Amino acid sequence: MSKAYLVQVLLPKERGDGEPVSQSWFEEFLEEMTGKFGGATSFVRVPGQDLSLPERLERELSQEEIVIRAQEIIPL
Repeated sequence: MSKAYLVQVLLPKERGDGEPVSQSWFEEFLEEMTGKFGGATSFVRVPGQDLSLPERLERELSQEEIVIRAQEIIPL
């Protein structure tokens, strides 16, 4: 059986300069991930390839660091 992974990309809602990230940017990114990986799910938490993916996102969103983490899925 091949391994499966849950990959999470934690994105800011504001760019490094304080400007909000547009809804259209998020929608285009979600479409890109769906096209590359066959599916994507967006979870929003709102308070009260020339470059690797993290480098590209850091540049586009003016961030020092973008967190991408992966967990192996083990059926129980």
